[in-house]
Amino acid sequence: MRTPTTPRQATVLWSGAVTVTARPWSHDKSRAYLLISGAHTGHAAVPGEDMVGHWMERLAELGYEGVRTGAVGPDIARILVDKGFLPVQDLTLLSADMSGRVAPHTPTTQVRPLRGGFLGRRAVVDRILDIDHRSFGDEWSLDLPSFDEATRATHRSRVLVAKGAAGVPVGFVLAGVSDSTGFIQRLAVLPEHRRTGIGLDLMDAAHRWLRSRGSTTCLVNTETDNLGALALYRHCGYAPLPYGLQVLERTLTTGVNRS
Repeated sequence: MRTPTTPRQATVLWSGAVTVTARPWSHDKSRAYLLISGAHTGHAAVPGEDMVGHWMERLAELGYEGVRTGAVGPDIARILVDKGFLPVQDLTLLSADMSGRVAPHTPTTQVRPLRGGFLGRRAVVDRILDIDHRSFGDEWSLDLPSFDEATRATHRSRVLVAKGAAGVPVGFVLAGVSDSTGFIQRLAVLPEHRRTGIGLDLMDAAHRWLRSRGSTTCLVNTETDNLGALALYRHCGYAPLPYGLQVLERTLTTGVNRS
């Protein structure tokens, strides 16, 4: 059996209408990061409750000592709680109508898109990840694999950066669109540059790109106690949905049962 220090690749646990993959969590390689595709909707479901037990057995066999999920909707969260998971983060999910008239906005910051060539430069991505880490800390920041996953989670995506006075990026937004639904996948501004209008500039640029790609609705989530982010999103026309999202965790032991 593998030990927690053995290098691991991403493991596909289930493939179908809902895809479930696991890989080492960036901040603690002894824990698996469980990514469930399509888990944000209110009625998303895993293929069967017994499957969760099989997934946990597989992860224990691979040497993981614990597992953390990505953000999941209430139906999946209930199944996971029944299988020994505990919530570690509560998220408010908000939605905005993108089909109406666009209010004029005069940006105060230079916001530019990063297309494929720039995203292929490690120094550029490292700067984005540094902004993210300084915004969200060790526990919740993105690493390179999770940033890549976010850029590929939708049919099309775009990273836009806000540059400070010296031309150095001080904030970014990652937006994506699938069919007519847009997503604000990530929004981060360096702490010392907050409350200066940069977040609003980034959201306006993201919304303009999403509308140009046919988005009529946009979703975003944030921690339920992040009052600054909630105020920004409400200012941009977002309203909370009747259900939220959760991130959950559980420990693993060799021979973990299916209960």
